[in-house]
Amino acid sequence: MHPHLIQLLINFHLEGKKLIHTQGVIAKGKWVLSGDKKYTGIFNGCENLLIRSSLAKQPDLTKKKADQALGNFVPGISLKCLRSGVSSANLMAMFNVTGQKSWNFFFNDFTHDFPAPNYDDMDFALKALAGRFSTLTPLTGTLGLKPLAEYDENGAKAEQPIYPFHLDFKPNPDLRSRFSNDFTQYFVDQLKTIDNGTVLYDIYAVESPGCPSTKIGHLELTTPFTTSKFADETLFFQHNWREGDLEGNHTDWDKYSDKVSFGIFSGLKFEKAQKAKCPFASLFN
Repeated sequence: MHPHLIQLLINFHLEGKKLIHTQGVIAKGKWVLSGDKKYTGIFNGCENLLIRSSLAKQPDLTKKKADQALGNFVPGISLKCLRSGVSSANLMAMFNVTGQKSWNFFFNDFTHDFPAPNYDDMDFALKALAGRFSTLTPLTGTLGLKPLAEYDENGAKAEQPIYPFHLDFKPNPDLRSRFSNDFTQYFVDQLKTIDNGTVLYDIYAVESPGCPSTKIGHLELTTPFTTSKFADETLFFQHNWREGDLEGNHTDWDKYSDKVSFGIFSGLKFEKAQKAKCPFASLFN
């Protein structure tokens, strides 16, 4: 395990208990490939997938209007693909860390690489969390994808892992339209009404910075969502460091994600991502 990850677990989990994303629902699902096999590992599919939908923090349920959800309702998903003979593949995705102007879990796309928040939108706890993470990596809002590409679900190792720069999880339009933007029911109860076999999200990949996104698959439930004390308190999803993706032809990928740094006297500083031009632009044109 990466020493930085060990330090994070020490600092953000007390006596084996989670301090963030402590309440949600979990289901079995699958990652289904669309089109050709462009990437390696579980990008080609996973039949044994755990899908957890949760909130980053406990919301104030007295604030029931859609615009009161901002800074209050912070949804995200965690994925764990169980692989034969090797460690599981893990990924987390959110809209951002400050929430959204809607109580609808499916209101926005989720991504593993979201922009740094506006400083004024951050409460004290989030500023402290961002500051601690920034001492370990400046890419605080970005998770790596290479570990997903190293082995497939059968444990077969890719000789050369091939993975995209960026992923988006676009919610099923039927789910987005089913739930209100204002608070009408707690998200746990809403998600438990989704039927087995429902497609939750379409998965879109950006091959290289600046390139258009292409659909590569979808996430589908194979059981309904359920509450789980084990999932809320004991089940962990490993955070993959983006720095692990920066090799070979990808050494400059960090330039195209927002960065956060922290100084004792200067406080939090945010560096916006550079704009990128797709190296394959002529092919798309």
